[in-house]
Amino acid sequence: MKKITLKVLTVIIVTISFQAQAQYCSASCTGANYGLYVETVVTTGGTTNINHTGGSGTDYYLSVAETLTIPAGETFNIATTPGGAGAPGVRAVIYIDYNGDGDFEDSGELVGAMSPEKVWRDPAPTDNMDVTVPVNAVVGATKMRILGGDAWAYNDDMSGNDPDGPGIPASPCGDLANASFKDFDVQIEASLGVDDLSNDLQFSVYPNPLKGDFINLSMNAQNQIVDIKLYNITGKMIFKTTYKSFMGHEEIQIPSLVSGVYLLNVKTNNGSFTKKIIK
Repeated sequence: MKKITLKVLTVIIVTISFQAQAQYCSASCTGANYGLYVETVVTTGGTTNINHTGGSGTDYYLSVAETLTIPAGETFNIATTPGGAGAPGVRAVIYIDYNGDGDFEDSGELVGAMSPEKVWRDPAPTDNMDVTVPVNAVVGATKMRILGGDAWAYNDDMSGNDPDGPGIPASPCGDLANASFKDFDVQIEASLGVDDLSNDLQFSVYPNPLKGDFINLSMNAQNQIVDIKLYNITGKMIFKTTYKSFMGHEEIQIPSLVSGVYLLNVKTNNGSFTKKIIK
């Protein structure tokens, strides 16, 4: 009898799962014959920051491989400088997709304009703005889109009734005239926790709940520079102050607050942390 040997081939199927990145709307512009774009974008205050200098890209759109990393509830500064022959008449407008849904149309995602409308500024200056990431921003990768456009066309009248132009677009998509777009990556991290540094600094905030228009802050951070910021639950900064030489304890006068939940962010030489405050 002929012996038959069977070989068994075992196939192992490995499933790799991944989270698809949000697909953002396309953007292109005419840019005008004399060029209208934002040449430099620099951020400070993030865990990682953007330091970009470049041209207007293809069809006046450029995707920049630089990332701003920032925790929810924290504030960063962004500085922009226009480029091109028409730089004195360029207005920069910032959008950030805070909820990571692939558009810039939700409340608060039109962050704001960096410069005034309908002004020719020669030489073109560098503008900067503090931006606070909402505490409820979705943690993960998202996008910041910057429109650089004609300061007359992209005016403050978003109704489209201004004869000089359509105004700042509610959605920075499609093909716009006399403008350009640049996209940047943003990585939103989880909010900073109060326990990160509180043990080392013997940190305490009182009274909590608040009983008046003041906060007592005590911590082991003598002779340090201390930045203090107070945010409402939506991430809007409502108070800030800086101590050039913190004495270990300060009674801080704050604005009158309505009842609710607030976040007190304290930044020292050793790092930064956040405390939930109740009014």
